[in-house]
Amino acid sequence: MAEQPRGIQRSLHSFSSRAAGAAGDNRRVRWVRSRLPRLLLLALFVVGIVLPAIYLIEAALSTNLPTAPVNAWTLDNLRRVYTTRQFLVPMRTTALFALSCAVITTAIGFGLATLYRRAVPYGAGLLRGSLMAPLFISPLVSTVGWVSLAAPNAGLLNILLAKAGLPTVNVVSVPGAVFVLCVYFAPYAFVFASDAIDRIGEDVYEAAEVVGSGGWRTSLRITMPLLSPALLSSFVLVFVLSSEMYSVPSVLTAPSGHYVLSNVIFSLTTSFPLDYNGAAAAGTLLLIVATLGLWVHMRATRAQGRFATDTGKAVRTGPREAGTRARVLSTVVMWIYVLISLILPLLGVILRSVVPFFSNNLSWHMFTAANYRAVTHDPAVSQALANSLKLAGASLVVAVIIGGLVAYSTVRNAGPLSKVVLFLANLPLGLPGTILALGLVWAYIGTPVYDSIYILAIAIFCGWLPIVVRVVQTAVLQSSPELENAADVVGSSLWRRMRTVAVPQLRTSLVMGAILAFVFAMNEISAAAILSTGNTATLSVLIYQYMQDGQYGYAAALALGQCVVIAVVAGLLLLGASSGRRRKEKKVPETSTPALGRTEATPERLVGTAV
Repeated sequence: MAEQPRGIQRSLHSFSSRAAGAAGDNRRVRWVRSRLPRLLLLALFVVGIVLPAIYLIEAALSTNLPTAPVNAWTLDNLRRVYTTRQFLVPMRTTALFALSCAVITTAIGFGLATLYRRAVPYGAGLLRGSLMAPLFISPLVSTVGWVSLAAPNAGLLNILLAKAGLPTVNVVSVPGAVFVLCVYFAPYAFVFASDAIDRIGEDVYEAAEVVGSGGWRTSLRITMPLLSPALLSSFVLVFVLSSEMYSVPSVLTAPSGHYVLSNVIFSLTTSFPLDYNGAAAAGTLLLIVATLGLWVHMRATRAQGRFATDTGKAVRTGPREAGTRARVLSTVVMWIYVLISLILPLLGVILRSVVPFFSNNLSWHMFTAANYRAVTHDPAVSQALANSLKLAGASLVVAVIIGGLVAYSTVRNAGPLSKVVLFLANLPLGLPGTILALGLVWAYIGTPVYDSIYILAIAIFCGWLPIVVRVVQTAVLQSSPELENAADVVGSSLWRRMRTVAVPQLRTSLVMGAILAFVFAMNEISAAAILSTGNTATLSVLIYQYMQDGQYGYAAALALGQCVVIAVVAGLLLLGASSGRRRKEKKVPETSTPALGRTEATPERLVGTAV
C-alpha cells in the first residue's frame, strides 16, 4: 500500500485532533448541562448555609469578630461557656426543660395514636384534622392564649377557679412552659406513633392471643419493641426543637429567673455589653445537640426496617373492631386533648383581645374593640404585616421552585453531587434559628443584604427548606419516571417535561410544601428576633414585643389577625389543590386501573412525612 503524502497525514491528524477535541467539548458541555441545576443549588446553599456556619465557628474560636481587621485564635470563649456558672446554669435548665418536653410529648403522642388506631373514635376524620391543627399555629400564639387564661391573679381561667373555690394554676413558670410546648409538639409524636402502629399487621396480635398473652403483656413484649424506633425518633426530634426554642421560655420562664440557652444567646447579642463571641461559643452547644439529635433521628428512622412486620402475603393492618365503650372513651379523651391544645388557647386569645384587662369583676360591658382599633392604627403593625406577607409570599413561591427542584433533581439523578446537595439542603435542621442568625450577621455585614429584609428572607428560607424538600422528595419517590422517559423519547424539552408531566404529578406535595413554607415564614420568631430591625420587624416579632411590654390585649388582637391570615391563605391553597385534583380525576377514563402500590398524597400524610 502506497504511503500517503506527509501533508495529507498532517491534515488527517489535525482533523482527528479537532474531532476529538470537539467530542471532548461536547461531553463537557453535556456534563455541565445535565448537572447545571444541582450546581446552581450547590452554590446557593454554600452562600446561604455553609458560609454562615463557618463564620459562627470562627467567631467562637476568635478573640474578635470574624470581620474585624485584627483577630487571633483562642479557646477562651469555649472555656468560658463550658466552665462558668453564667452558662452552665442555663445549660442545665435547657437540658431539663427539653428532656421533660420530649418525655411527656412522646407519651401523649403514643397514647393518642393508640386510642386513634385501636379504638377508632367517632368522627375520626374531623378529629385527625383537629389533632394536626396546632402545627399551623405559632407556639407564641398558644402562649398568648394560655397567659390570658392561666396567668397568676389575672387569667380568666384562674378567675373562674377562684370563684368556684378551686386551686388556681400558674402558666408563667417552667412547668407552664413545658405544658404549652408538650401540647404544641404532641402532633409530631402522634404522627410518628400512628404511622408505626399502621404498619403492625393484625396477625401479630392474633398470634399473641393464641398463646394466651394478655393486653399488658402484648403491649410490653410486642407493641413497644415494634414502636421503639418511632418513639425514639419522636423523642429526639422534640428534644432538639425544645432545646432551641426561644419565644415560649422568654415569656413563661424568664420572668421567674429561669433562663434557657437561647435566652442567653439573644441577650448577649442585643444587650450591652455586647458579646458576640460568647454568643457564638454558646451556640456551638446547641449546634452539637441538634446535630447529634438529628443523627440519632436518622439512625432510628433507618432502623425501622429491622422492626418491619409487612410480608409478601396480604395482611390486614387496619384498625381492629372495637366495642362501643372503647370508641366512646377514645372519642372523649381525644376531644379533651383538642379542647386543651386548640380550642382553649384560641378562646383565650379571642377573649383577651376584646377586653382591656382581666379582673374578678369581668362583665359583658367590658367587651370592646379598643385593642383592635389601637392595633390597626399602629404604624408598626402595618409595616410588620407588609413585611410578613412579603416574606411569606416569597417563601411560598421559592418553596415550589427551590424545594421542588432539590427533591426532583436529587431523586432522578443519583450520584455524589446529588448527595452533597441533599445534605446541604437538610443541614439547617442542625442549625437553630438563633445560631443561624448569628452566622448570617457576620456573613453579610458590610453588604447591602445586612440590615435589610433580605437577610431575614435568607434565614426563613434556610429554616423551612428541609421540611419542604422532605415533603416533595417523598412524592417524587412514589411517582414513576416512565411518563417522563416517554416524553423524552418523543423529543420533549426539559421545560416541557417538567411543565406537563412532573409538576402535575407532584401538585399536591408542592402545594403542601408551599403551605408549610408560608406558615413557617409567618410564625418565625427565633431568627427574626435577632435579625429584624424597626423597618423589618414581622408580626411574630411585634407580638413578642407587645408581650414583653405587658400589652397582652394588643398581642392577642394581633395574634388573632395572624391566625386569620394563615387560615385564609392555607385554605385557598388547599382549595386550589383539591379542585385541580378533582379536574384531573374527571379526565381519567372509568376503565382505567389505578397503579398498584401507589399511596395517595393527602395533606395529612404529607404533614406526617415532613416531621
